[in-house]
Amino acid sequence: MNVSEHVVIKCPICHIEKAIEIPSKLVNKASHLTSVLIPKSIVCEHTFHAFVDKSFAVRGYQKTDFELPSNLQEEKIQKTALLESELNDFENLKWNISPENLKYIFRGIMFNKPTVFIIPDSRNDLKGVIERAINFLFNDTFKHNLTILLKSNYKKIKNDFKNYVVIGWKKILRDKDKIMNEKDMEVEEKIVREFFRNASKIDAIINLEFEIRNIYKISSNVIDIIENLKKGEDIDIMNLRERLNERFSLDLDIQYLRYILSIVRYYFKVYVPVNDSNEIQEFLDILSS
Repeated sequence: MNVSEHVVIKCPICHIEKAIEIPSKLVNKASHLTSVLIPKSIVCEHTFHAFVDKSFAVRGYQKTDFELPSNLQEEKIQKTALLESELNDFENLKWNISPENLKYIFRGIMFNKPTVFIIPDSRNDLKGVIERAINFLFNDTFKHNLTILLKSNYKKIKNDFKNYVVIGWKKILRDKDKIMNEKDMEVEEKIVREFFRNASKIDAIINLEFEIRNIYKISSNVIDIIENLKKGEDIDIMNLRERLNERFSLDLDIQYLRYILSIVRYYFKVYVPVNDSNEIQEFLDILSS
């Protein structure tokens, strides 16, 4: 049996083709399909997913500019439920906090990391705005340990935050567990970007809260499937995707599902017996570096 197989991969964007080497044992672990993220420079200058079956035939591709799940039964909050003061808070948030900082705050919360966000001394007015907005968005879903401090106050007590993710006004100051990896933050990036781009301030708030609630709900669905596996049973990521579709009518992008699995691990602290193509990914990342 060959240690690896050469598979011809075709970019779904520019259609350039190239044969790449994929370790055999990793594809053979999967019950049906293996999802492989092809980094840019491996085939071309694009990043995309290829789905490879056990015969090393490519069964499909998916662009990495994924869509957030839309076929959900969760209902959005009503526009009439929003108070004028809440609208003002989110308007202030949008005009005064960078998308990057909001993305980092979301990441810290959904990965269950105690987080401190440091704001300039001149922006003390933002402390209450941020706290109220975050409490609104994560009400009844993710509990959080977020502290917002003025820069001068942080300097006085920074030793109290040695085990925290520390978000500065312009950059990440501490991230011991390396959760703020930009290439892994596509979901936070997308939901935050859509919030900032939405011209309707009411719809922007409703959609943002909805996406956060979806992440929480889908994570719960995944946990339900994991807890019903037989003792010692593993499941590959494509099979998990199929079961989510069958049981909950969820047709999830693979990239989004990988993100959900991270939430299950980090926030809910649930062991995830899911076989994925991470080893293939590490192999390809080495080639692209």
